[in-house]
Order: sequence, then C-alpha cells, then structure tokens
Amino acid sequence: MAEAVGALNAAVLERYFERMVRVQKMRHLLPREWQEAEQFGDTVLYLTADELAALGERIRDLLDPYEARHSDAGLRPEGARPVDILRIAFVDREFPEEPEE
Repeated sequence: MAEAVGALNAAVLERYFERMVRVQKMRHLLPREWQEAEQFGDTVLYLTADELAALGERIRDLLDPYEARHSDAGLRPEGARPVDILRIAFVDREFPEEPEE
C-alpha cells in the first residue's frame, strides 16, 4: 500500500512540475498585474512535527474563505481567475539538522 501511495504521489508531483514549467514559459502572456501577483519561492523553516501540522492548519484556514468560489461562480469577484496554490511541506533529508553558525 505504501508503495502505491508513493507512486501516486510521485505521479502527482510530476504533473504539477510539468504544469508549472508550462505556465512559466507562458507567463509573459499574462497582464503585468498578474505577473507581479504570482508567487514563486521557497523557505526552509526549522519546525517540530506539531508546528508543521499547526502551520498546515493555519494555511488551510487562510484558503478556506476562497474555496466556495470554485463551485459557485456567483461568489467570484469580477476579474477573478483560477489560481493554483500548491502546498508542499516535507522534511528535507539532505539539509543539515542543525544550522551551521
């Protein structure tokens, strides 16, 4: 079962990566305001498992008010466009456990 879940996760990640590469290549076609609003970046945080879980809950809480717009177009403000928000948080096994001073 774990192997099947791992394979599914890998396939989903590959699909997201392919989509991100594709949209990045076409980014220049977006109006400037959308180009400036898009978010690309990463951050390494030192967290406990409990803190990571709490952070995930806080992120979900931030996104919740917008979720209903997906199924109810009447809730979408003028000019709203579909925006993919990826939430990926994982323990980086290649990063040192303690920061170097």
